[in-house]
Amino acid sequence: MPPVFRHVALAAAQAAFDKKAEHLVLYYVGASHPLADFLLIMTALSDSHMDTLQHAVEETLKTAGLRPLRRARPESDQWKVLDYGDLVVHIMTQASRDFYRLERLYGNARKIHFTKRPTRGPAPFTPKPARPS
Repeated sequence: MPPVFRHVALAAAQAAFDKKAEHLVLYYVGASHPLADFLLIMTALSDSHMDTLQHAVEETLKTAGLRPLRRARPESDQWKVLDYGDLVVHIMTQASRDFYRLERLYGNARKIHFTKRPTRGPAPFTPKPARPS
């Protein structure tokens, strides 16, 4: 398994998790898929959520020096695909995910488990003690 793209795939998955992607699944398909090594599949709850997930993944991978080779959005607003070569990201509505059932196509692929860490917010505010006069 290519360690560089494994790291990239995990970073993309974490970015999607941080933006509340539903039913997030990451597969290693390199042994059986001729075009990519990793597939990241997630569910968006609305059009704006889909755009937010896309932006989060793209910005995270841009910091790693990667840009999508291709962005595909079928004629419906139900599914976006971001192609990074060795990583393909599918952002789908629940209806399109139920209809296309990509997990059935890749059910024999190795599922990559990752530790979903909570989003880091700003540090809590701690007031400084008052100076004695």
